[in-house]
Amino acid sequence: AGLSRLRPPDLDDLGLRPALERLVADWRMRVPSVRFGLELAGDLDAVPDELALSLYRIAQECVTNAIRHGAPKNVTLRIDVTGDTGDATGGNENVTDSATSVITLIVTDDGSPRHDGAIGDGYGLLGIRERVDALGGSFVLAPVEGGMRAVARLPR
Repeated sequence: AGLSRLRPPDLDDLGLRPALERLVADWRMRVPSVRFGLELAGDLDAVPDELALSLYRIAQECVTNAIRHGAPKNVTLRIDVTGDTGDATGGNENVTDSATSVITLIVTDDGSPRHDGAIGDGYGLLGIRERVDALGGSFVLAPVEGGMRAVARLPR
């Protein structure tokens, strides 16, 4: 019974898109002073279950960190599963679609940049990095003009 709590019920019952919609709706209710945006692009139903769970957990932790550490007025979660990597392949036209197919998760907030310590000191960020590394992806958390941005790129 304890293991079932490790997976969000919405994810198993409804899929990734409704689970993310519920995640954002829950934050809107918990912190009504913050405007939460959700932008989903591509076929989220095509994302394999284990990757969907990792995307959900990474999104959950990134949004939590934005609220906990930055005092933002706006937080936007964007997930793009279209597989478009732009020029990430270096223009090599012989690369197959499966090799270039990337899912991108971006959480942007307009809270204060975190200057009170090295970025990435917390256990939540450690968990994100471990998940991303295990999936062969990349994760960057950095200040941007007017706030912070977390970007995870995961191969499909």
